[in-house]
Amino acid sequence: MNNERFPVIITEIGDVRIRSVLDNGFIRNSELAPEIHAHAFYELLVAVDGRIAIDVQDQRTENKSIVMDAGEVCLIPPGVYHSTRGASDSPVKLAIRFSFDRDMHASSNPESVFNEVKTALSPWVSAQKLSHGSGVFDITCEIRHEISQGGIATKEYLQILLGQLYVRLFRLLYGAIDGAISEVEAVIPTKEEDNRQIQIEEFIFTHLGDQITEDDLADEMHLSKRQLSRVFRQLFGKSFRQMLIEARLNRAAQLLASTDLSVEEIAAQVGYTSLSGFYTAFRGRFALSIGQYRRTFGGKR
Repeated sequence: MNNERFPVIITEIGDVRIRSVLDNGFIRNSELAPEIHAHAFYELLVAVDGRIAIDVQDQRTENKSIVMDAGEVCLIPPGVYHSTRGASDSPVKLAIRFSFDRDMHASSNPESVFNEVKTALSPWVSAQKLSHGSGVFDITCEIRHEISQGGIATKEYLQILLGQLYVRLFRLLYGAIDGAISEVEAVIPTKEEDNRQIQIEEFIFTHLGDQITEDDLADEMHLSKRQLSRVFRQLFGKSFRQMLIEARLNRAAQLLASTDLSVEEIAAQVGYTSLSGFYTAFRGRFALSIGQYRRTFGGKR
């Protein structure tokens, strides 16, 4: 089955609309994502076979690694930097990325599904492995089977399966709210904010090795530099320059820990033309020299 047939799947549950994007593992071979990255949407990761490690670099909570065995599920909220790697031979994972908004044509109701979904998701601000997620795992595997095998009304059946998956997920999250990490209130982006955040993140991560400027991004988004600065403060709480430096250094740290590339090669890949500037910036962010970081966290995994 061609994945172009299902670029985005819209699921409606009461007055909430959920936009889902399925990763390549549902259509082709599963791929891990060793590069540090973040999304403007929620990501549900499911370990299908083997063991998978999720390395989380989060400004709001302590950095951590989450190890998932086959059948386990992890939710990654928007804005959480993470990467995935194998912790056993031939690991297989599936990922569903989703965002949601309220159907504005639905009648106003304080007991609406949208309000319940928002309540279930809002406390979760860091990546979290979910206990008792077997129902979510089973439905995710059924979605993969349906896409690979097909049949009568495949697209409609996928919408039904996704509806069942999200109801199970939201009930699971709602029941676990008391144990959620909620040091800061999670912000549910509006559709416009969602699109802008995706556009900004894609631009920065696509051009990490290039000498990009705030003007380049402003032109890309058809905004003035002042408007773009305001968008950055609203969405990220930081400036373009701060976000670019953090993204470059996070990527450099991941390369130091997971590859045998030379420091010169890594500096070039993340856009540093001056080695001395790279060394200084790295120590300023991680309070370790580049050599100390590589010795501590490992060389090639």
